[in-house]
Amino acid sequence: YYEHHGNLKVPLDFKTTNGYEYDENGNNLGLWINTNRLVFSGSRNGNVNYNKIKLLNDIEMIWMFDKKERRLQEEEITSENLERKKTEIQNRFYSVLTKKDQNSLPSKEELNQDFLDSLESNKKQI
Repeated sequence: YYEHHGNLKVPLDFKTTNGYEYDENGNNLGLWINTNRLVFSGSRNGNVNYNKIKLLNDIEMIWMFDKKERRLQEEEITSENLERKKTEIQNRFYSVLTKKDQNSLPSKEELNQDFLDSLESNKKQI
């Protein structure tokens, strides 16, 4: 889909057998992408590990769209949403980390600053 369309803005009901053409009898790629977005944000149980985040980032995965991004950025952390926010923050950090040169490990301060810059940049885009 990415190679053919140049993005991962896959409609929720998009089914395919070859990855880029709609096929009613195919696998639901749109649902799979959406599920990974929900797991990434902590809104759904599941596993989106570091390697999956890296692979999807490599093809320019859009993890959250503006409305959800804004809501999560403004959301206060409470005892009710603590576990979900931990997952969201961890996955955001993994996303930042996957974009680093794997041959040299940045300092904690550099990683922290990159993470904060990424969050701030997302706020400005909204």
